[in-house]
Amino acid sequence: MNSANGTSHAVVFSGGASQGAYHVGVLKALIDGESPATHYQPLRPDVFTGTSAGSVNAAALLGEIEAGNPDPVGYLEHLWLDRIARTGTSCNSGVYRLRANPTRFADFGCLITNPLKPALDLLQDANFLARESVRRGNQFLTSTKGVGQRLLDQINLSSFVAMDPFQEVLHDSIRFDLIHQSKRFIRIGASRWDTGFLYYFTNKDMTVDAGPKIIQASSAVPGFFPRVEVDGVEFGDGGVIENSPLQGAVEANADVIHVVTSFPRTANIPVDITVNTLDTMYRMLVINITKSLRRDIERYRNVNDAILVLQRMREAGDLGIPYQMLQQLLNRIMRQDEPDYRRITIHIHLPPEPLATLFQYLNFDREYLQTLVRAGYYDALAHNCKVNGCVIPDEEQLDTKAYQAAAAYGDDTQELRVDPGVTF
Repeated sequence: MNSANGTSHAVVFSGGASQGAYHVGVLKALIDGESPATHYQPLRPDVFTGTSAGSVNAAALLGEIEAGNPDPVGYLEHLWLDRIARTGTSCNSGVYRLRANPTRFADFGCLITNPLKPALDLLQDANFLARESVRRGNQFLTSTKGVGQRLLDQINLSSFVAMDPFQEVLHDSIRFDLIHQSKRFIRIGASRWDTGFLYYFTNKDMTVDAGPKIIQASSAVPGFFPRVEVDGVEFGDGGVIENSPLQGAVEANADVIHVVTSFPRTANIPVDITVNTLDTMYRMLVINITKSLRRDIERYRNVNDAILVLQRMREAGDLGIPYQMLQQLLNRIMRQDEPDYRRITIHIHLPPEPLATLFQYLNFDREYLQTLVRAGYYDALAHNCKVNGCVIPDEEQLDTKAYQAAAAYGDDTQELRVDPGVTF
């Protein structure tokens, strides 16, 4: 489904646990036409992709648009601040709860709202942990591994994390029936645990029964949230492989793509003179995520130049081996076979500085989520393509080295490589 001028628009939502609330603020400005990224015109997306927390936003936004909600972003904000958030009257966040947590009996807001819930959950947790202990005990006794390894195998933090709040939120809040039937495109990325590859679930997969499992699978933070089985295959957090699923939007033939990530450039994270483990882990996380995004941005910047090279070769009647090889290369990258490609515009929306420490990524307190929504909104109002490293096709600025490299590509003496000019 394209806009009136034939251009297909996509929104790509990154992972980031509680940082997914930042996406809501960015969307406010984009959907309402308040951002320079859309030339101050309301954004009407045709393609929705996401991993982890981004999968929740992609699915909820598409469902509300299909339902005819005049304010889909307002609904998304309500979802985060009133259902996902931990409030003074909720027993836990709408994402997870810790099993057999005795502090819930001292949570007066929870007891006033539902006085029996802590006790009922404790009974359920005791039953689960008892069965888990028996299962792991049998594994310990029957395993042929060394004693030390068998002891390590008993450690599993996800056994103490219950995901029933998240299941309830997904079932109650996302219109999977409409997503399944939609003519707009959705791509939810999740990591296959057996192969280590990213798998994209599409509209046909997002049924009322399977949809919540798919979102849970994409959001299953390794080592903390349990893996999720979909059609007999175990999946985990899609953000581990591709935090910003840009490829999914390209495969859905989007022309203008808005990538929304809650991670800043690594260079914008202050280096603390006091070395500590959490800061080190956070910096390594951002380095890996931004490196992956930078790689994808560079790829499609080069693709844009390669498409222009093909057009010029075609106009000149130069359809020899270099032309054919370049077209085959594009077919592999774009995962399609199109004689006339359209170049891609990519807007990058990211915070100028860190939104959180690693410890805060599972902070779902309502006040904190509100600050993230507000930060996303104001960052989108101040969107600057030059600063953020957007990909804006411009025929007048084609690097002539790209054409020369393509012409020499047949003898394997050069590579088609253009300096992307993006620093993260």
